[in-house]
Amino acid sequence: MLENGVKLVRCFVQKVRNSDDLPEVRWIPWGEFELWKHLVSSRYRFTVSDPALYIYIPREEYGRHEPLYSRVPQLAVNKITLYFFLKADQVLVPVSRYFSAEEYERIKPTFLRHFKAFENRNHTTKFLEDIHEEEGVCLQGLKPGLR
Repeated sequence: MLENGVKLVRCFVQKVRNSDDLPEVRWIPWGEFELWKHLVSSRYRFTVSDPALYIYIPREEYGRHEPLYSRVPQLAVNKITLYFFLKADQVLVPVSRYFSAEEYERIKPTFLRHFKAFENRNHTTKFLEDIHEEEGVCLQGLKPGLR
């Protein structure tokens, strides 16, 4: 069970403390969370709050074990994986990100534009080879002591 499970931290980010902007949800892989939090806090001055641990599983796997998984609080989350081909190294590099399903269609174009900037103009060293999208479910875990 949980053959394809990925530990994610769901948290909220806010650009400026005490601003009128509402906090935004972020889904960050558990192993990257502390480094990501340090970067967005120190470099971009975001406030990161309310981290909670979840386990992401693809919708297909959820369906195979639904009677068990349906007992746990959950949220719909989409995973998008971009595959960049690095010509010099002759290697395909995956980059995966997770987004709340209800916001996915709105966020996806902005996300893709951001990563398009990493391509070289004439595709001399790297280019976007493929995009894979997957619907999934995040099963709620316990509030982590993330350190």
